[in-house]
Parts: sequence; C-alpha cells; structure tokens
Amino acid sequence: KLETAFAGLGSIREQKDYDLMHADFCGWFTQNIDRAQKKKQRESGAAIRKSSYGQAAKVIDIAAKVYVYYCALPSRESAQVLIPLLHGALDNEIVKHLIQKFPETRIKSKQLEDIDRPKYEQLQSLVGREIREDFNSEILPVQYDDILFRRLNRTSAS
Repeated sequence: KLETAFAGLGSIREQKDYDLMHADFCGWFTQNIDRAQKKKQRESGAAIRKSSYGQAAKVIDIAAKVYVYYCALPSRESAQVLIPLLHGALDNEIVKHLIQKFPETRIKSKQLEDIDRPKYEQLQSLVGREIREDFNSEILPVQYDDILFRRLNRTSAS
C-alpha cells in the first residue's frame, strides 16, 4: 500500500492532495494492520487490536520523509514541490512535549496508540504553531521531528 501511495506522489502539487493521499493510507492501515502484542498480552490471550491513526501516520510520515526529503524522490523537481507539504512525524516523546507546551489542547493520552485522526490533525496544527512561535517559521514540519527528537533525547538523557 505504501508503494502504491508513493507511486502517485509525482502528480501531487497541493496540500489538499497530499493530505488526501496521507489520510487514505492511514485509513487503510488502521483497518488492515494489527498492533504487535507484547509477550504478556499474547500469553494472557488479550484481543489483538487494530493500529491507531497515530501509528499509521508515523509510518507514512517517516517513510515520506526518507523517500522525498532525504532521497529527493520520485524526482528532484517533485521533491521540491512535496517537501513543504510533508507532515511532521510524531512519536510519543513529541506528543508529550506538544501536550505539555500547549495544555489547552485537551488531549489526554500521550501515546500514539491512542491518537485518532482528529487528535493527529490537532497535533499537526500544534507542530505548525510551535514552528511559527519558536522557530520563526524558519523550518518545515518535515524538519521538526529531527530537531525535536535530538532536543528531547538530550533532555531525557541528562
């Protein structure tokens, strides 16, 4: 499915078209990919649960970042158009950071496994807000997670 989604990247020129492809992939992922169970869950016979929108988005956000941002695919020209459209990848630490920084979000869970599409979209808007407020709009969402990952891991490692 990811290969199929990326096959159409060369024809995307607008944010709404990228967001539609992104949502289509995430919808497919949440319906077809089960969460990996931990050993205790398997042993207890716990029901297998479907992946969340947040988990699906992380897959496509990271894959698109590598494919488009780092590898300049499907072509250098297409990548130049696509890079500003890419979403910022989220992980649990970044979600926690955004909820702490913007407590008015009212998002309670700090785990990607609990993030549905409306919460994901709200978190993406917070990424944009932090970029405007703290980075003076000098970075793109696709660059945000690299910066935050380093910053948050240095903080937690200290």
